[in-house]
Amino acid sequence: MPDEMIGPEVSRGDRAGRSSAVVNFLTGLLGLLTVLLVVLFCLVAAGLLFFDDTSGLFRQDTPVPVDTLTPLRYTDTATLFPTETLIPTLTTTPTPTEIVPFEPAPTDIVPLSEQGPWLLIGASDGLWILAPDTSWMVRLSETPLLAPEDLRRAAAPVGGHVAYITGIEQPVLTIVHIPDGKTRLKLPLSVTRAAISSANRRALSGDALAWSPDGRSLAFIGLQEGSRASLYLYSLDTESVTRLSDGERYAFQPHWSPDGGLILYSESEHMGEDEALAVMAVLPGSGERRMLYEVFDSRAEVIAGWSQANRFLVYSRKADCELADLRLIRTETGVAELYNIGCVNAVAIQPDRGTILYVSDDNKDQPGVFLLPAGLGNPRPLRGGAADNVQWNPLANLFFVHDSNGWGRAFAPDGTIADIPAAVRGLLPEVSAVSGLWAWATEGDELPGLWISAPQTAPHKIFAAPASLPRWGPDGQTLFFFYRNDLYVAYGPRFEPNLLTSFPPGVVQAVWVGK
Repeated sequence: MPDEMIGPEVSRGDRAGRSSAVVNFLTGLLGLLTVLLVVLFCLVAAGLLFFDDTSGLFRQDTPVPVDTLTPLRYTDTATLFPTETLIPTLTTTPTPTEIVPFEPAPTDIVPLSEQGPWLLIGASDGLWILAPDTSWMVRLSETPLLAPEDLRRAAAPVGGHVAYITGIEQPVLTIVHIPDGKTRLKLPLSVTRAAISSANRRALSGDALAWSPDGRSLAFIGLQEGSRASLYLYSLDTESVTRLSDGERYAFQPHWSPDGGLILYSESEHMGEDEALAVMAVLPGSGERRMLYEVFDSRAEVIAGWSQANRFLVYSRKADCELADLRLIRTETGVAELYNIGCVNAVAIQPDRGTILYVSDDNKDQPGVFLLPAGLGNPRPLRGGAADNVQWNPLANLFFVHDSNGWGRAFAPDGTIADIPAAVRGLLPEVSAVSGLWAWATEGDELPGLWISAPQTAPHKIFAAPASLPRWGPDGQTLFFFYRNDLYVAYGPRFEPNLLTSFPPGVVQAVWVGK
């Protein structure tokens, strides 16, 4: 066959072969891509490969167990008194905090809760603390106090600490810091749960606590060693307890000197009436002690006040005389300067100047009111008749005298009589150290009420029902007071009373802590 007849057929075959090869190549490439896609899909499905796409469709996050999640919680900053590790030891669980709801404080009152001072309230069911802005109230103790009898002795002069003794079978001393609620000390005052003798109970009650002037140390009576009440000292700085008396006699009634350099206390052989007593002096730093003087016919030695850091005014209680043998004692020597004034009812002293005012009624040898300027010379009789009590008010700079008509008279340290407005005559004022305002309250049914006055101005009546325990707040423009067992607050300048809360029957005292 001729060549020209063969060429076209061969070309067509060659082209068909090449087309078949291309198809086969493309088929193989498609198969390879298919395999790659399958492998890629498997890797993604297995979580071994993911893409950072914002849709999250391919993202695989590690799951978090539900019990490991910490939900966000609101912390109530007004909740006080967390459980604390007590010092030196803790054998009991602190009483849970109880918060009493209050109406919101007025918005124009600056919150003072963290600054203080705080109002300490003593009632039949224990102790309570009230914030000065009335935002919260906390219960410190659910049982009545064994000591102190005078709530002012429970409050440290500075620093915001409160000390008190509770319990009958086994008394416990507790020291709490306000407002954080930290319990600094919870100390059983007897080593056993055996019944406490009546003598020891007398030593532990009443004025068994005394804070140092700087608020860093507490002198107290305890039974940790031996069978008789002894004097101890607790230091907030060292968190230590030290016994200061020897334990051979009953120790009671600790008192600090104004400079904090000395502690006075009384000792007795039997803690009974008409027993021999001794007044002791001890240095709190070294524990060195010595007897100042001893008496044999006194039921009790009562310190009426200090004229200087080294001189204190003391009198004796006797069976036939409430107050006898008034004398000024020098702490360096124990030497007494006796005032021969016979039996009297009460005495008060102006601390800085040493001026003494004492009173007696018409059943005594010398009835009337008498002044000893600077504690010197012969007594000078003042205007008026018999009287049964006297108090020195440092904020008013006056002696207030009580008689059958109430607190109806007041005298300046120089003996001049101070005028008391007729509307409040017979009442004892509460004076604000900040604003100088006076508050006068009476629980009597005859003329009940609460009055406010500025110096040299007529009193203004703000409450018509029986009122008691008026206490000025730290701003000098807020007044707290009680109507029976209801606590009220009145804000200046209008002083309209507002009910805060109610207590069980038996509100007896209210003092400021942390001034």
